[in-house]
Amino acid sequence: MASRPTKPTTEDAVIVTASEIFPDGIIDLVLRDIRTGPELLLWAREKCVIAPEIKHEGSTYRVPYLHPSIMRATRLASGISDYGTTQQLIESIKGLLREFIGILEPTIHILVLWILSTWVADCVPCPLCLAVSGFDMGLAVKLFLLLKSLVRRPLLMTEVSRGSFCSLMTPLHPTLLLNQPGLSWKVREFLRTSNFAGLVVPGSGGVVGDVSGPKAIFVESDLLLGAWSESALHIALLPARDALPPLDAGTQSLIADEYLPKLMLYGLRNVSKMNEWIPSKDPSRPINADLWRACISDVPEFEQTVLPLLEAQREDGLSRAALDPDRAIVEVIWSPIHQNVDLTPTKIADLLNVLLRCRGEIREYTAEEVGWKLRHLGLYRQRGSGGMVLRACGENRQRTHLLARRFGLDLPAVEGCPDCAAPEVVS
Repeated sequence: MASRPTKPTTEDAVIVTASEIFPDGIIDLVLRDIRTGPELLLWAREKCVIAPEIKHEGSTYRVPYLHPSIMRATRLASGISDYGTTQQLIESIKGLLREFIGILEPTIHILVLWILSTWVADCVPCPLCLAVSGFDMGLAVKLFLLLKSLVRRPLLMTEVSRGSFCSLMTPLHPTLLLNQPGLSWKVREFLRTSNFAGLVVPGSGGVVGDVSGPKAIFVESDLLLGAWSESALHIALLPARDALPPLDAGTQSLIADEYLPKLMLYGLRNVSKMNEWIPSKDPSRPINADLWRACISDVPEFEQTVLPLLEAQREDGLSRAALDPDRAIVEVIWSPIHQNVDLTPTKIADLLNVLLRCRGEIREYTAEEVGWKLRHLGLYRQRGSGGMVLRACGENRQRTHLLARRFGLDLPAVEGCPDCAAPEVVS
């Protein structure tokens, strides 16, 4: 009688990976020799092991296949090296940005923090993105070439579409540097909504994959930020006042050889802090301030300088959000819904345009556009004697309250309305 096959044990597990986070260690990807290809680095208890295959806790971890074109386009650290203190590392990076790009404070502080955040991106539910505005594309490309020598797993790209982006489903999870001022609103929205860890998107051949990761996008004009205003940092890239030294390929390689091992060690040491500083991995909760504090927790002077800048960016994002027509629709229907008043799309459009005009918006929305937006928001209309109307029914009232909470609107509670009460936590 044939013997029954044995059930695989955890010792038999073979895992192909580019990064793993354990309670007692971290696996990351390094490249010591382009001829032999990438290897895995295991960092555990301040000790480092580099090999094509690593055994840890009964499992075997192996390097994933990466297309040669990706390996030629990206930069990986060759290992780790000491960087002194975090303050010394920050000052050194600031010096590079001043020398080659001519960036001044406070922009330089935001940029340094974003660079550091790319090295701990695996620990957050939504990796942070950076929007770079400016009218000198040559300077923007030079900045991205410098960033390619400083951020984790960089890929400098252009001419990206939704389809080509989905084809880039690679275990590398790169930091994308997109030089594409004409990036369509649709693609920008896709990049924003797909940037959550664990959320997969469809690719070619029936494949799905996680495409989340840090991104820097040159948008040319800050008027194109749109939906990015709340979820991305923003810097304005101004022309340098003095002549800047060239950043040729040899200089880029020298910078990468020196800084990538230092920044990798910085990331390995700080990943362990993330669970302490970011207790919730809930993607609906903002983590920017917690993430920044984790990145610079041992540099209090820098924290005191940069946190007010982040707060100013947050307030600017709120000002931009005030012009979001979807949010504004919730604001203008709030009182009528509570007063049991039915509204036509024409009436909502009138109220919406008045509100946005008071906030500086010059565009006006038609009743037809409002109708489509109501449908998108899940506020369904019904046909009445005079046409389609938004009924002030219980379902629409509950939906309005839910939207107000999701948009973070601080609208006046109405006495006697059960939906205005804060939701209770039940077991």
